[in-house]
Amino acid sequence: MSPFFLPARLMAISMALMLIFSGTSAKAASYNDGVAAYESGDYARALTIFDALAEEGHTASLYSLGILYDRGLGVEEDDAQAVIYFLRAALFGHAPAMSDIGVKYHDGEGVEQDYEQARDWFEMAAEQDYAAAQFNLGIYYENGIGTPQDLEQAVSWYRKAAEQGYVEAQFNLATMYESGRGVARDPGQAAVWYRKSAEQGYARAQFELAALYSSGYGVSQDDEQALHWFRLAAEQGHAAAQFNLGILYYNGQGVEQNTDLAIVWYRRAADQGYAGAQFNLGMMYYLAKGIEADRPEAIRLLKLSARQGYELAQKTLTQIGEAW
Repeated sequence: MSPFFLPARLMAISMALMLIFSGTSAKAASYNDGVAAYESGDYARALTIFDALAEEGHTASLYSLGILYDRGLGVEEDDAQAVIYFLRAALFGHAPAMSDIGVKYHDGEGVEQDYEQARDWFEMAAEQDYAAAQFNLGIYYENGIGTPQDLEQAVSWYRKAAEQGYVEAQFNLATMYESGRGVARDPGQAAVWYRKSAEQGYARAQFELAALYSSGYGVSQDDEQALHWFRLAAEQGHAAAQFNLGILYYNGQGVEQNTDLAIVWYRRAADQGYAGAQFNLGMMYYLAKGIEADRPEAIRLLKLSARQGYELAQKTLTQIGEAW
């Protein structure tokens, strides 16, 4: 698995409503008016409301101002000012603000890039059970960013976030179980966590779950289930899933054989640059398999595949006397 980093700051501002633990009911009502203005796109009004409340030390408003400056909504984008507001909110123990400071240190936006500082802020938020920070801390431990690599710690933090339903953490935890990194290899548990993530609509998890069903690894082999999950991922634009869905339709695995649908899905994957799909579709054009023969299109697709290092395409072009 290629590691990835998901900035916690992408959460919707309305989530901050859940984090008002103190203050008068009047302040809460006013803050809710600010959130309503934000959600309706009236960022200038939201800014005015949050700014007035922030002057009185209202924690959620301080954080919300940071979001507005971070995204340049109702105000000119200003990373440094966003950090100031996040810091002011963090002083009151606001976990999302702590996490977003970590993101700022990670990206070097508004502050000098500092992975150790980022880790410290993620850890403070994670210890408050904030799932996005737990996930990011897992990324740090898995990849040795700002801290020595510790795969067991990575698994621990991924699990904490995954158990809260954090979809990317569920996916990463599944990959750790599948590969046996930081935890005993357990394809059954990998399938469990891929499914939890897939059921939330996460395309990468849908693809991996489909692959397990296709191979029978960690689950009973089931072409119909593989088809189901490949289709869900393919419909979200996942190129490898589109390619595999094309294979299932072409071979009639888990579904009635349908060359036309195989071509549709191969083409979608090929258009995204997926080498295997370019090869398969190219060969269908070359051999007139379910489609009218078109040698120039076949050669074009085979060359696209070959130039990505796809050996079957390279060998085929060599055999038919075409340079690539």
